[in-house]
Amino acid sequence: MNVEHNTFTPFSQQRGATLVVAMIMLVLISIIGFSAMQTTTMQERMVGNLKDREISFQAAEAALRAKEKWLSEQRTLPELEDTFSEYGNTGVTELKAVSADPEARMEEKSFLPDSLDIGHEMKTGVDIYKIEALGQGQSEYARTRLESIYARRFN
Repeated sequence: MNVEHNTFTPFSQQRGATLVVAMIMLVLISIIGFSAMQTTTMQERMVGNLKDREISFQAAEAALRAKEKWLSEQRTLPELEDTFSEYGNTGVTELKAVSADPEARMEEKSFLPDSLDIGHEMKTGVDIYKIEALGQGQSEYARTRLESIYARRFN
């Protein structure tokens, strides 16, 4: 009776497949993690740029509304300079989170009479103004330019 013993040694049959699979999984997880970090960084930059753009828009809007308010408070036809003037006190940054105060200027565009009658009497109507404002955000790269048309009756 010759019995053959099949001697099975577990270590002699292993080839390291588990190690290879584990390394592949580790590489895949690392790639996914790196990609997620890049996406998060890009989204943070986009949010920062959006915030900067909104700040520049709000600064330009503040300057535009200040000029409109000034024009609405005038009782007689004002004499305008065709240059940009700083918002608030000159040389002082009143707005927070901006790199420079916004600037605005007004320009008289035309007079729109109430009637098309021709004669020597004084015409009544509205004066049309163009108001232009420039705002800057936290960085010098975020700039906003706004324009409005404003009508004001002085007579």
